[in-house]
Amino acid sequence: MSAIGTFIWYELITSDATAAAKFYGAVVGWKIADRANPQGARDCRMIGRADGGYNGAVLALTADMMEHGARPPGWVICTSPMLNGSVRASRPMGPGC
Repeated sequence: MSAIGTFIWYELITSDATAAAKFYGAVVGWKIADRANPQGARDCRMIGRADGGYNGAVLALTADMMEHGARPPGWVICTSPMLNGSVRASRPMGPGC
């Protein structure tokens, strides 16, 4: 079990997955494939951990996704023992919380 408040999963949605992989690799050391899995239907790349597991994914937006309103947000998922209390505590941080 992860420690409370620990980041356990990252979801990065971007219009340029290759540039994101290079940027986050250089800045925070994330291990992200430099190209998509050729067998995948979408350009989705896992964010690898040092132990061989995964800690998230990078998804490249397609033109169709953007045409239908998708925009590049980023999501970070943390552990929490009490979801409702954590949500109430985060509200002062801004409208997206």
